Amino acid sequence: MPVKAEPTTVVCTGQVYRHVARDVLYRVVETGHGQADTFLVRIDGSRLEIRIMPTEEFRWLADPGCPDENRFERVASEDDPYAASRLTRRFSDTARFKTESDYRLIEPLITRKTPEQRAAFRQLLRNRHVRADTLVAQAAAERVVRHTIYKHVRHYLQRGMRPDSVACAWPNCGRLDGATLYRSDTPAERSHRTYTTRPGRPGHNPDVRYALPSEALDRVLYRAALIYATCRQVPWNIEVPDELLKEIRAEGREVPRGHRRAVRRRPRGAGSTRGKAAKSGRRAQGLRRRSRPTQQDLVDYVNYMLRCKREVRDAGGHLIKLELAKHGKVTVRQFQHHWLTDHAPAVRKRHATGSRAYELGGKPYRGHALQHCRGPGDAFLMDATIADTYLVSVLDRTQVVRRPTVYLAVDLWSRMVVGLHVTFDPPSFVGAALAFESIVTPKAELCARWGFTISWADWPCDTMGSVLYADRGTEYLVEARWRAMTRALTFGMDTSPPYLPVRRAVVERSFATIPVIFQRATFGVVEKDASTRGAPRYAWDAINTRPEFIRMLLRAIHVYHRRAIRGEGYVDRMALSGLPNTPLGRWEWGIEHNSGSLHELSVDEVRLATWPEARATISNGGLEWRGRRYTSDTIETELVHMYGARAHEKIPIQYDPDDPTHILLDGRGYPEFATLARTNPFTVPAGCTLYELNMARHCNLRNAIDERDRQEASRIMQAENNRLDSLAARAEQRAELDAKGMAHPDVRAMKQAAAREAETEHRIRHFRVIRGGKAAAPVTAPPANPDGRASRQPLTDLARMKKDRAMNILSPKS
Repeated sequence: MPVKAEPTTVVCTGQVYRHVARDVLYRVVETGHGQADTFLVRIDGSRLEIRIMPTEEFRWLADPGCPDENRFERVASEDDPYAASRLTRRFSDTARFKTESDYRLIEPLITRKTPEQRAAFRQLLRNRHVRADTLVAQAAAERVVRHTIYKHVRHYLQRGMRPDSVACAWPNCGRLDGATLYRSDTPAERSHRTYTTRPGRPGHNPDVRYALPSEALDRVLYRAALIYATCRQVPWNIEVPDELLKEIRAEGREVPRGHRRAVRRRPRGAGSTRGKAAKSGRRAQGLRRRSRPTQQDLVDYVNYMLRCKREVRDAGGHLIKLELAKHGKVTVRQFQHHWLTDHAPAVRKRHATGSRAYELGGKPYRGHALQHCRGPGDAFLMDATIADTYLVSVLDRTQVVRRPTVYLAVDLWSRMVVGLHVTFDPPSFVGAALAFESIVTPKAELCARWGFTISWADWPCDTMGSVLYADRGTEYLVEARWRAMTRALTFGMDTSPPYLPVRRAVVERSFATIPVIFQRATFGVVEKDASTRGAPRYAWDAINTRPEFIRMLLRAIHVYHRRAIRGEGYVDRMALSGLPNTPLGRWEWGIEHNSGSLHELSVDEVRLATWPEARATISNGGLEWRGRRYTSDTIETELVHMYGARAHEKIPIQYDPDDPTHILLDGRGYPEFATLARTNPFTVPAGCTLYELNMARHCNLRNAIDERDRQEASRIMQAENNRLDSLAARAEQRAELDAKGMAHPDVRAMKQAAAREAETEHRIRHFRVIRGGKAAAPVTAPPANPDGRASRQPLTDLARMKKDRAMNILSPKS
């Protein structure tokens, strides 16, 4: 081990020196100006080697400028192999008691409080015969063997002459961690022993012989522990080492088929593994994720491989009889030893808690969210969540829409909410991009838009930060669109690393803190028992519209900005200046003393970069899009008049999904706003979103389809009745044509026939009385058939007479 020399001329007890010629380390045990000799003890070896030198000679050899080849070089205290910092701590009560008892055995020999004790100690070091007699006498007094006293005295002198120099070395059973009493720079190696009998107490069953510890058995148990750690249950495959395989075959036994060697995957691209044939895995084989195996399951599996003596299978390949050898049994305790020894605590904890729980809250923290954040504006966080509140439609309060999606943008350093967006659309790139408009909008104007009045000082956030961090959701992985938007708005965009929620936890906590403020005062809130059986239908309690929900959310943010942040993260200078550790207080103090990179953007710039694009059609009533017409100066002066020539041309526009009352288009080379035209039959209510309008349009189409389905029987019945009436009229006409000897109706005097019909209708309309001024009897319709068609009954004499009289009256005069 390379050591570092330390130049010094002061020789003290306990120092370590290296003899340059022999390259041996010595420790100064006894020295001083008043003593003629200096006693040195070699710190390594199993024998107590003491070297006595005159003090003046040793001081000259220990001088840094000494040219003698037998000189001594001082070794730095941190390079001492037996330094207190290198001692492996034993915190068990047994180890502590053993260390104290071992020190009491030699305490009378090493105590140097009085001059007599110091003289006896120097005589113990100087005279080998006196030292031997003293050790024998002390062993007899303590009723131990002489070697025990000799070992403890040697350890005391070699290891620094401290009470913990004789510390207990338990445990010392071949473990890689904690096997040595003092740490060294060289990695520890496992020592394997050759066992002829099983160590420990004999088992309760003398007929069963347990497996002896060996390196081959360690490899088998290690692979079983890997299966236990990775939570795989089937198919298992543990390779049997060649050493055990030879022993098993020498006894006339055979390893079960399929477990003789490990299965090796075919390299990618080799053979015919491309395409569907290469997708061979648990999902391709139809294997689902199963429960984790127990330690007993794995031990039984190992015993089946190593102790299978005879097995009988049926025609289907199932075992019907199995005989195991009575020797070589592997126990669960052996497996537990390998599980606790060869696998780190992190692996065992992951197995105990599960991979997801370990990644979320089981593994240690790697940093803090504020360790690289300088001040307000240095980093913004954005995330989306589905609110725990059902909302109703602005168009109809009896119609429940859904739970809205809430986007929050939070400043990392101050926890200040710098932007928000509420939409009915599911989380998407469009929804996340539209939240940027609220970041640069003055919050007094934003709140006034939804009926909540504040001043600029109540929410002083209208600038953009330098970097925006988001989670790894699908809406943030649209790389090309985010790159174009960040280039237009000149800010950075990044996603947080996976399985490290140190940064995302800030915005996630906001979703759990802010809604609680207003959810206590509203209805339709989804509780934790929503997915349990028998839970209330929380959607039935919905009463608020989207504008009302946004207004309550703004009020909750106003309260949240004035709440103290608990725990760590406060600034000492801010606390001493009297400012509370609230988001608003941190923002104001950080802007003045420790501001990050903030830059100003206009609302129109953000709209041009974030609003989604679409194409509208030119019509004579304006620019038509989604069934509504929009108007502007460019549309009124140019596009409307080009309806005939450019009827099929599509005009590119940009729109706000949450406010369809206006759109953006390219008018005369610059962006221009277009509003709803007067040619629209209906107006859009304030606060109505495109999602609600599309829902109403969908309901209209669905109502038309439902009504068409309901009228199916009526349409068929009327069509059938029309067909029967047409057939009857055709038959009656054919009979009259045959009676008159005509092949088809007369079409030569159609104008005169039309005039006669008109005159007949006029006489019938003015014919009220027949004779004597009496009113005519009401004409009753003939009874109808069950299918609704009037029945044709033969005319009676009275009816025929009335018909002839009416025809005489209505006939034209000669």
